[in-house]
Amino acid sequence: MELQYEELNCYSCVLDTVIRREESRESIVPDSMPDIGTVLTVTASPMLHKTWIENGAVIVEGSICAAVLYEPEGGGGPCALPLEIPFRCAAECEALTEECRLNILPRLSRADVKVVNPRKVLVQAELSAHVIVYMPRTMRYSTGIADADASVQTKTESVSFRYVSQVTEKMFPFEDDITIGGSRPSIDALLACNVTPYCSEAKIVGTKIIFKGGLKLRIRAQNEEQGLFSELCDIPVSQVLDAGDSSESAVALVSLFLAGCQIVLRDSRTLSLELELYACATVVDNREGNVLSDAYSTRCACQCEEVIERNLQITEQIFQPHPFRALLQQELPAADVVDLCALLGENAGTIEEGRRCCTLRLSVCLREQDGRLTHLAQTAEVELPVAADGILLGSVTLLECSCLSSAAGLEVRGNLMVQCIVLAKREIRYVGAVTLEETDPSVDRPSAVLRRLKKGETLWDLGKEYYATVADILAVNQISDESAAGERFLLIPHGR
Repeated sequence: MELQYEELNCYSCVLDTVIRREESRESIVPDSMPDIGTVLTVTASPMLHKTWIENGAVIVEGSICAAVLYEPEGGGGPCALPLEIPFRCAAECEALTEECRLNILPRLSRADVKVVNPRKVLVQAELSAHVIVYMPRTMRYSTGIADADASVQTKTESVSFRYVSQVTEKMFPFEDDITIGGSRPSIDALLACNVTPYCSEAKIVGTKIIFKGGLKLRIRAQNEEQGLFSELCDIPVSQVLDAGDSSESAVALVSLFLAGCQIVLRDSRTLSLELELYACATVVDNREGNVLSDAYSTRCACQCEEVIERNLQITEQIFQPHPFRALLQQELPAADVVDLCALLGENAGTIEEGRRCCTLRLSVCLREQDGRLTHLAQTAEVELPVAADGILLGSVTLLECSCLSSAAGLEVRGNLMVQCIVLAKREIRYVGAVTLEETDPSVDRPSAVLRRLKKGETLWDLGKEYYATVADILAVNQISDESAAGERFLLIPHGR
């Protein structure tokens, strides 16, 4: 018996893995710069340059843009030694083809510096690239039976399909000039800049994903008094991505990363930015449809083969900044925080004791009252506003972080951008094949049956058991619908 089908174009995940790399590079201080006295901090940001599929593997290329801030030997203003650490990593999967779509989420979880000698440093970094690969596919489900005779009864159920309807990525340039406010010190020398892109809003309009976000730009500079100061700027960013055939009620998750960076000091208060940004998006859509859930014949026995389609259901959606505060218990002398570098650990968004939390790795430079520098490496756990149950799809970005030294220890405050949906697995069942057994069941069935509905039983179940239609059961018992059946005895007519 031939079934009627409908098709749904979507994507299925064929690879979801995290590639971890430890990279290092030595750098020699140029002749124009003084010897290294005391290292203040090392700043670093990952940049994603290129991704592609080749010979059954996803290839990811990029670099870590770092700068070692230090005080020169013998005193003087702070200096910065810039360096770039290239990386290349791969993840293999037999199912990969040129039709696959990629989402790559790089994260730098640690950056350390070791002074080899006053003219040489070694920078070590831990990098992870979350690689998600989707394969286009067609979801096919039965909706009815073609050319069925009058004896065949069919039952359909309305279901809600949650599916990935679009996966897309895009590189795009961004240029802007930034002016430092008059209340802040003027810049005598630009030491280092960290750029953290983030997405704060995404919606689908027509065939486009329109997203808004920003760049958290942390400037580390030297003022006219040769002192180190930092400035945090928030620069708005907006862009358009392809939404494909997704509906405007779909949920778009957009992640934004740095692909290239050039920042130039134009004058004592103006910075010129020339960036390359990488945006990737996954769209989860919803579609209501009717599936053929059961069938039987009033003429003969009937066998239905059930198909189970594993689907997802959105249980929670979060798209918001999340402020946090943590106190690090550490005995410290009275000191001023000179600089702070904070990175999200690799376990950002993992479940720990029923909670979703992330780890912050902090590198703090303190100047004590006698002028000596103290370096601290600490970690802090930050709880996320996300349910612990389900599959987490999305990203967590560290927007800003500050630190204050007190007698009780170090107090850390900041903001995370949490963008995610929580998915729960579920099953959609429908009929995949119907087979009629051409035998006469009349010898095995009574001429009349008087029955009450059992708990959980429906008129469909009675009709299927006794080869009768639901319409005939309603007509014989003179009731309008199933709700009127109650607990009364029902006459089940002989099937036709």
